[in-house]
Amino acid sequence: FKLVGECESLSLPGEALLKKARELKWPLLAVLATCFSDVGTLECLLTWLTTSATPTPTPVPMAHILTPKPPPQVDDEGEHEGAEDQSASRASNVEAQLAGVIAGLCVSQQFEPVLEALNMFTPGIPLVHFIRFLHAFTEMRLPETAAHLEAFTLLCQQRAE
Repeated sequence: FKLVGECESLSLPGEALLKKARELKWPLLAVLATCFSDVGTLECLLTWLTTSATPTPTPVPMAHILTPKPPPQVDDEGEHEGAEDQSASRASNVEAQLAGVIAGLCVSQQFEPVLEALNMFTPGIPLVHFIRFLHAFTEMRLPETAAHLEAFTLLCQQRAE
């Protein structure tokens, strides 16, 4: 609790907790970091995955899939665009890293840590059914595969409406 108290007194307590989680390989700190507004849920999810998966996941490069955001522009006075743009760039970077880690874990057939993390940090998202589909497919459990693919498709359609 001392560590949490020390991080809480800092100006960016969530970031401090995530940094400590990575240093100490203690995923519980990533869960606690979700309580602070200076970090996003996806940052916490990424940290939890990279600190709890064994062995440490090797991210799959996602550059060919994800379109990177352009770097922040500098105005005539030499100042960078606002905090909103930096925040969007940071979120985009986290999304790309997270996609690579999840893909790496799935390629190495480590589906359980991915499912656990998604259910813990982002419950109810369609991606859970897609990961379950992949898991069942790799084990050739075809009826289960079809059910998860159908659930994934249905949830995606509902969200699109």
